[in-house]
Amino acid sequence: MLFSRKKGERLLPSKVLAGKWWNERPSHPAWQAPAAEVESEAEQLINRGTPPLTDDLFRLFEETGSRKEYEAVYFHRRHRLNTFALMTLLHPEKEPFEKGLREEIKAVCSEYTWCLPAHIKEGDPYTIDLFAAETAFALSEIKSILGTSLGEPLCRRIEEEVQKRVLHPFLSHTHHWETACHNWAAVCAGSVGAAAMHLLEDGDVLDAVLERNVRTMDYFLSGFNEDGVCREGYQYWQYGFGFFVYFADLLLAESEGRIDLFQNEKVHQIARFQQNVFLYRNKVVPFSDCVPEQSVPLGLSHYLHHCFSDVTVPDNRLRKPYTADHCARWAPFLREWIWLDDTLQGREWEEKDEVMDASQWVVSRFRSGEDHYAFAAKGGHNDEPHNHNDVGHMIMMKNGEMFLKDLGAGLYQKGYFDEKRYTFITNHALGHSLPVINGIYQTEGRDRKAVQTKTMQDEARLAYGLELKDTYPVSGLASFHRTFTWHKKEKPVLELLDTFELEEPPNRVIEQFILGDLLWKEETEGVIAADGMQIHYDPAQLRPMMTREHFINHSGRKEFYQLLKLHAHNPAQTGIIKIAFTFY
Repeated sequence: MLFSRKKGERLLPSKVLAGKWWNERPSHPAWQAPAAEVESEAEQLINRGTPPLTDDLFRLFEETGSRKEYEAVYFHRRHRLNTFALMTLLHPEKEPFEKGLREEIKAVCSEYTWCLPAHIKEGDPYTIDLFAAETAFALSEIKSILGTSLGEPLCRRIEEEVQKRVLHPFLSHTHHWETACHNWAAVCAGSVGAAAMHLLEDGDVLDAVLERNVRTMDYFLSGFNEDGVCREGYQYWQYGFGFFVYFADLLLAESEGRIDLFQNEKVHQIARFQQNVFLYRNKVVPFSDCVPEQSVPLGLSHYLHHCFSDVTVPDNRLRKPYTADHCARWAPFLREWIWLDDTLQGREWEEKDEVMDASQWVVSRFRSGEDHYAFAAKGGHNDEPHNHNDVGHMIMMKNGEMFLKDLGAGLYQKGYFDEKRYTFITNHALGHSLPVINGIYQTEGRDRKAVQTKTMQDEARLAYGLELKDTYPVSGLASFHRTFTWHKKEKPVLELLDTFELEEPPNRVIEQFILGDLLWKEETEGVIAADGMQIHYDPAQLRPMMTREHFINHSGRKEFYQLLKLHAHNPAQTGIIKIAFTFY
């Protein structure tokens, strides 16, 4: 048979099952900080009860559109599960944590559904969404590692619930995510496959599950271009590609090395994406649904470095803290421990220009003296996974301060992923540094795409050009071309050149820029400045207007930014607008 049968314990490195290895972690220099975080969290949690997932909480999404109330409790329960599982490994002599783990497993096994209310299909509690699949992965792997401590009745309960809620529904139906080209494919298929490898004894059934999972991974990879860009945003690289890696690693062990999903050049390029999109320390390119500040999964990074030697080992100071994952995912949490390689020496992100032609992303990191500068821009199209209408958008940063800003991911709530998606400012063109032509904003759709026209790189300069006429539903727009010229000198300058050609003179053109929430003011005619940057424009051509705006960010908090609009005076049928952004 294609997939050989193997006990779940043999899927993991031998040290994972060795009590001595775990007992030594809290005193080992490389693991002291994460051990202290888990221990501190465990001491707080052990004296609190498991919060209930009530029917009232479940109904809130349907009644109000809010996801956060139910999900806060749901993910807190997973956090307790993870915490007590790891404490049982680190400190098996502390019986309250082992007891707490058993209670959390029972609580999770008794939930009405493992699916979130926002994802449940036609009221079916056995809907397999991201989190139902992840829960099956978590419980199955915890059973493989700690089954002796849990005892036979609880292990049997885990098997029954995972079979009933995930494996049987998977085998009984096909699921929309099996042919998806985004994170759902990797997370769901990877988690279902992981649970099957840990639990199933019947080789034929395991074959049937894994063959479908591997096929779904092909769909997942098809969502990437050859340059490896995760167009959903960096945090979905951590998430979707992370689960691809977790599954591929288990499958490599399950198949005794015969099925190696890492032997694929596209996987190699995806593995390199992380080092291409950080701007400075923990600040990342926040295109699509991505939060601008990100910690780094060191365990995953170290694993990928061992797979591909040109994957950068990140600075250890960027390590993802234990509480950073508000969804409390077991699979990445465990692998932060077991894949961490204390012999590897991390380093800061290097200076470089990265032009990712297939996806039309460009990222530049540049250092001058003690100052670190960054510039990024994107083309692509407006039907990308987790799409924002942002083709031609750009950002600029100095020492971690965003001067030209991307708003990143908004708050996930009802409407955010359906036909109302572009009513949210984070996703609408109004939330990006793009012009308004004849009162019309850039719109969504696969045909709303850029054509890359120019790429020029040398030590002193990076130039990048995009034809953007197809991104606007403007009648008679023959051309809208945008050129970025990034001058890497002592005080870097970004020159922006926009040229418009219309069949008739335009009614109005407004150049619009999303700026950081700094104290911007009109310094002189034609110069708008904040501490660290000047924006130069032709006052005979453009009239400025600045407003302070806000939105609700991914964490549910109000966040402010400055919206600069430069109104063109009597725009010509063929127009040229030049604007320079100068650091000082």
